[in-house]
Amino acid sequence: MADGIQEIVRAGDKDLFLSTLFCPAERQVDLFALWAFHTEISRIPLLVSEAQIGEIRLQWWADTVEAIARGESPDHPVARALADVVQQHRLPTGPLLAFVEAKRRDLYADRFPDVAALEGYLGQATSIFLQLAAMIIAPQLASGASEAAGYGGVSFGLARGLALHGDRFIPSGLSKDEAMAHGRKRLAQAQAAINALPKQLFPVMLPVALSDLYFTQGRTPPQWRRQWRLYWAARREQV
Repeated sequence: MADGIQEIVRAGDKDLFLSTLFCPAERQVDLFALWAFHTEISRIPLLVSEAQIGEIRLQWWADTVEAIARGESPDHPVARALADVVQQHRLPTGPLLAFVEAKRRDLYADRFPDVAALEGYLGQATSIFLQLAAMIIAPQLASGASEAAGYGGVSFGLARGLALHGDRFIPSGLSKDEAMAHGRKRLAQAQAAINALPKQLFPVMLPVALSDLYFTQGRTPPQWRRQWRLYWAARREQV
């Protein structure tokens, strides 16, 4: 089952797949389980032809997360892997449920009314997963990762959002250049916070190293560029 979970991430989110390969080998299976859940939920709005169908699928996952919180192990490979990780690492399920709820917004492709709404969404969609990954890789240190995860998730999420979805990730009242400038500001804050973390936590923050590539190219960078950027960030232990 572990290989199948890893394949879901490899096929569905190359950034998360590549960055996880730089994490300690003994934690990769658990991290891939977390990212497989993230990938499964994130692609629902992209696959459904009608918002109502997406609502049904997201509700199934919301119910599944609640079942996991009750200690149940649902009959779905990603859900079972997630349940195992939640139990093993004592992860909170509230943020996972909030993520499912946040993804309902993606079914309708509405623009964000302001920067605060955008950052709130990115916090639920990206930042919280960096924090949960920190709890998996170094639970005794994870409480100190909130600032890095917060800024890092916003910068990485906004960089990819602008590249993949364009106008929808430009809050009302801002131009694309202003939105990008805001993202770069959050990236600078993320870099400072991440580079000050204990080295044990650094690997799970590696996706943030790709933010500047997305901001610069305005589209999904070629895989070799992403691999190279991740390699150098991991080698220098700096995003």
